[in-house]
Amino acid sequence: MSTPAVSETEPAPAASRARPGRREILAGAILAVALLTHFAKLADRPLHHDESIHAYQSNTLAREGTWRYDPAYHGPFLYYANALVYKILGASDFTARLLPAVFGLILIAFAIPLSRWIGRDGALFYALLVLISPHLTYFSRFIREDLYSLVFTLGTIVAFRLFLETDRFRWLVLSAVSFALAGTTKENAYMTGVLFVAFGLWAFIERVGVAPKRGEAARETWRRTREWVARHFLQLFAAGLVFLTIWTMMYTAFGRHPQDWLAIPKAVRYWMGQHAIARIPGPWYYYVPLLLFYETAAVVAAILAFRRRGQPFNPFMRFVAFWAVGSLLLYAWAREKVPWLTVHSLLPILILAAWGLAGLWRDRREKGPRLALAFVALLAIVNASGMYLAVFRYGAHDKERRPGHAEMLAYVQTSRELIRALQPLEIARRRAAPGQNLVTVSGDAAWPLTWYLRDTPTRWASRLEAANTPIIVVDWEADSTLEKQLENRYEARRVPIRSWWFPEIIRKNPSPGTPRPSFGQLLRWWLFHEVWSPIGSQDATFLVRKDLSGSGPLEPLQIPVKHASARDYPSDAAIVKPLASWGGLGSGPGQLSEPRGLSADARGNVYVADTKNSRIQVFDREGEFLRTFGRRGASPGELNEPCGLVVGPEGDVWVADTWNHRIVRFGPDGQYRADFTDPERPLFGPRAVTFSRGNIYVADTGNKRVLRFDAEGRKLSEWGGDGDGEGQFIEPVGLAADASGNIYVADTGNHRVQVFDAEGRFQRQFPVSGWKDFYTEPHLAIGPSETVFVTDSSDGRVAQYDKSGTLRRSWKAEGVSKSPTGIVIDPFGRLVVSDRATHRLFAWSLTDVAP
Repeated sequence: MSTPAVSETEPAPAASRARPGRREILAGAILAVALLTHFAKLADRPLHHDESIHAYQSNTLAREGTWRYDPAYHGPFLYYANALVYKILGASDFTARLLPAVFGLILIAFAIPLSRWIGRDGALFYALLVLISPHLTYFSRFIREDLYSLVFTLGTIVAFRLFLETDRFRWLVLSAVSFALAGTTKENAYMTGVLFVAFGLWAFIERVGVAPKRGEAARETWRRTREWVARHFLQLFAAGLVFLTIWTMMYTAFGRHPQDWLAIPKAVRYWMGQHAIARIPGPWYYYVPLLLFYETAAVVAAILAFRRRGQPFNPFMRFVAFWAVGSLLLYAWAREKVPWLTVHSLLPILILAAWGLAGLWRDRREKGPRLALAFVALLAIVNASGMYLAVFRYGAHDKERRPGHAEMLAYVQTSRELIRALQPLEIARRRAAPGQNLVTVSGDAAWPLTWYLRDTPTRWASRLEAANTPIIVVDWEADSTLEKQLENRYEARRVPIRSWWFPEIIRKNPSPGTPRPSFGQLLRWWLFHEVWSPIGSQDATFLVRKDLSGSGPLEPLQIPVKHASARDYPSDAAIVKPLASWGGLGSGPGQLSEPRGLSADARGNVYVADTKNSRIQVFDREGEFLRTFGRRGASPGELNEPCGLVVGPEGDVWVADTWNHRIVRFGPDGQYRADFTDPERPLFGPRAVTFSRGNIYVADTGNKRVLRFDAEGRKLSEWGGDGDGEGQFIEPVGLAADASGNIYVADTGNHRVQVFDAEGRFQRQFPVSGWKDFYTEPHLAIGPSETVFVTDSSDGRVAQYDKSGTLRRSWKAEGVSKSPTGIVIDPFGRLVVSDRATHRLFAWSLTDVAP
């Protein structure tokens, strides 16, 4: 008897239904775990500095409808997308990270279209590798542009490949939409576009290069290309219109700022400028240890994919291999090094790894593939554990409760201590009068507190003038008098705002004396994320009223705050046009990056501590570039952000190699001769050096002292110490010597210049105006009749004091000089000043500025 046919509209009998197979069960398990890892405790980790900016600006857009493109904060997609989420669900830490988490799931879901090229087993391996990836999971719970960018980049690639294979217009449109969204998300889409073009050129060159008749092959390739473009011209034109419409609407803020429609020149200028100064520097191999420590299984599997025999690369996988290698090279070249950029090289590596693992799985009956799979599985377990530790345990540093653990990928992450320090805010809300400000914030804690205090009455101050709120947050300073002034009414606590841990030994030029971790220490970090070196932090001082924990209304308080001995200038600065200026931001010959200390030789040549370029540059009297010496590093003759220098009478140059904590001596030809420090108590961040009567004087800023060495680097004496008494210092920076051998010291924190004889005996002092910021970094120069010229970067001016310490004049170059720092008077009566904000040097005649 035959079995009756089953109608297509009727459900199949239970016995004939297909049971879920191994792949379906595994896919379901991956989905379940992915939902957990992407959404569980999503708001638990404090918002990072950058997250707080993105979250706050998105909230401002949702509330006020205002946004305009600024390349420093990347493209519009994040802000409009997150503003939409806030409109629907409200603004909170959870909703701020909701969309990145969704995009993290979409990235896993790309396993479905990728299965076309890497196979169904490869797709499962891909989903699994993305799931256990510490980087991708961590940054899927992080409101930055990088996860959005990854999804749109992969969407562009997959859709365009499907268009090439199927010739269906919808895939071309989807590719155009994806690439437009990638471009309106983050500027590294430009780098991805370069890779796309480079791959096309490589494919063309390869096809022509292997042909027996290259000329004929080239003509044939061009003919086919022209025919293909002609055949698809209307489709390509329509896709281009779609791309341009999305791009223009997003960047112009839907027509509000039509002048921003192109965006590319503005973005390229800004980011090439950042590239030139290496704002967040690192060695070219910065991403290698991150990949090896966190993504070991994927890296090993990707290498195995390259080594597999009998598994030829299909056209799509050839592109993925090119994408992986090209991304590693591009991001090695880019001078801004931050952990979240790792994901752009990681994604193609994961696809390669999944494809390689699928091949091993296919050949698992052989001993070699079986052992390789077992090894990768073991590494995957460690990586999965690392993902858990990074996402749910140590992703926000907690030096108070978890002092021995940290994450390299948690770069300047907001600390949990900061959030705990805000707990008294709830009491303040209950006890303060309606409309009263509850918090005063001054300094670097503004981010992320701008986000966390968005609905709290807060006074944002560039400088604290009075204590009149229940809670005060200011930058922590070791020598601050604020705590003493307020100790009767406020309880002070030092709190890390944000913390970081990136082991010095991994950097190209670690600080001298940095101990190398043992194999056991490396293994413990890899397995348990136990650190072997201190966790760095940027700290704030939280001041909380002592009576806050009481009951009843909080009585108003108004305590004036005195700032050391800072004084206002009695008048505005005069405007004096410079005779000449030269320099400009960059790393090429004659270009500068935050120049500081200056000196001049007998010919009037000006020597510049090109701080952020870690080198010394020499210019002639006309500002023409002559030569450069020194380079970034810690080896002999190398420098790490030098801040001061002096040219001796014989032409030798002594450099305050600030962050190598030493003095380096170069010959007149710029050749390295020697370096030295204090053998008893090493220098810490020396900022300035001067020469007088055969001796070298050093401002050892971090140790609050001045040291005297002979010309060979032998220590002769020292003086100073922490305090405000005669001969004591708080942040000594600039040094200068007069014709009598007296040494002048810019005692920044005490807002004064102190004068000592050649042996370090105190002679006199005089107060200065300005220097209101702790990091003003003032430098000094001695003019005729022992007049003293000092720079004031915080007020953008240069001041002249007579021998008695009376302020005679101050001036600035309006509109062109912003942060004057280094200063020198050359033998021909020219006064030259370095400006670290504009990256230029300015020269005046002494007769113009000191008549």
